[in-house]
Amino acid sequence: MASAPPSLAWGLMAGAIGFVWGLSEIIGAFKNETGRALRTGGAWLLVWLNFGAAAGIFRTIRLKARIVFPCMS
Repeated sequence: MASAPPSLAWGLMAGAIGFVWGLSEIIGAFKNETGRALRTGGAWLLVWLNFGAAAGIFRTIRLKARIVFPCMS
């Protein structure tokens, strides 16, 4: 089985960190009502947007660095 390209794996890892960060924001904001907050669509929207933003920013910076510094592949 072929493995994913390293940049994709790093992008997914950045996204996972964003996902955990989003969960920690929800938990920190709703200490007493975390369970109830996680049953709302808005909480999951925040968490998944954090995932997408972190992965997207990482991929964009990686692409720009590869263009400016061709030795970075």
